[in-house]
Amino acid sequence: MFRALQCPSCGGALPPSARRRPVTCGFCGATVALDVKLVRAADYRAALARFQAAEVAERPVRVGGHAYRILGRVGRGESSDVLAAERVSPIPERVLLKILRVEDDAERLQHEDQVLRALRASKAPGAPHFSRVLPRPVAVGRAAGTERWVAVQGHRPGFTADLAALRGALPGGVDPRHGVWIWRRLLELLAFVHDAGWRHDAVLPQHVLVHPRDHGVALVGWTVASALRAPLQAHLQGAEPFYPRSGRARPEADVVMSARAVLWLLGAEDLERAPSHVPDAMARLLERAAAGEGELAPRALAGAMGAAAREAYGPPAFVPLNLPQAEEESR
Repeated sequence: MFRALQCPSCGGALPPSARRRPVTCGFCGATVALDVKLVRAADYRAALARFQAAEVAERPVRVGGHAYRILGRVGRGESSDVLAAERVSPIPERVLLKILRVEDDAERLQHEDQVLRALRASKAPGAPHFSRVLPRPVAVGRAAGTERWVAVQGHRPGFTADLAALRGALPGGVDPRHGVWIWRRLLELLAFVHDAGWRHDAVLPQHVLVHPRDHGVALVGWTVASALRAPLQAHLQGAEPFYPRSGRARPEADVVMSARAVLWLLGAEDLERAPSHVPDAMARLLERAAAGEGELAPRALAGAMGAAAREAYGPPAFVPLNLPQAEEESR
């Protein structure tokens, strides 16, 4: 005589495999583990990654022949945890450590290191300036004594928030005057990147950092960057609304994404339509770029945005970007 396997939630029949592993009930969708000792493989891997990240953070991390002392958590990327650290040395150096949660993404971490080194070695116009606002690759490899892949990067201080943090702090959208300088600086940076022979391919709010005091913009998240005419490597999961509808791999896609990121920062829900508080000339320019229409050369667009801002606000004037104190202290 056999005992029927039943779902404790709805009473429906469970397959025989429920004796060996957690299963999903075909009637109510509940996840059922008849033996409390059973753990789903995905849950185990996620728990192991969290444990390993915490284990690494409790002691100095040694990569590329140097040890780094963890100072605190900065953020969480698509596939890595980002930690502030300091090189253990008579002359300490502040860096960021990107510690992978999934070993399969090690190739992307190595690719990012190669792209950043190529950009910093570029002789494209503006290289002495723009290379200073890109992450500075220091080392990449397995942390000694662990299976964890780590990238060590230097970053210029003062870039205290990304566009996602700004939108979170100002949910109604930022003042359009800040949208002007953020987009112009971003377009100027993208012009350099394209001149150097690369595309970023992921110009998303979480990858655009701002320097509130100096009105500077930096771009991070180079794991899916591609050579200018190479095929698109991947869309980052969950960010599909920011990518052009065509999905074509072309440098103009970076510009389209930059316009959509700025519209989102300004409070837009539809990433091809500016909110009502954005002046008309600026709104039309952003909307055309977000739709992939009209002039998409970064430098030309930066100039056009400057002209639109003068039409709306008069001669350029510095407008302080004041962030909540808690946001300033989070990085």
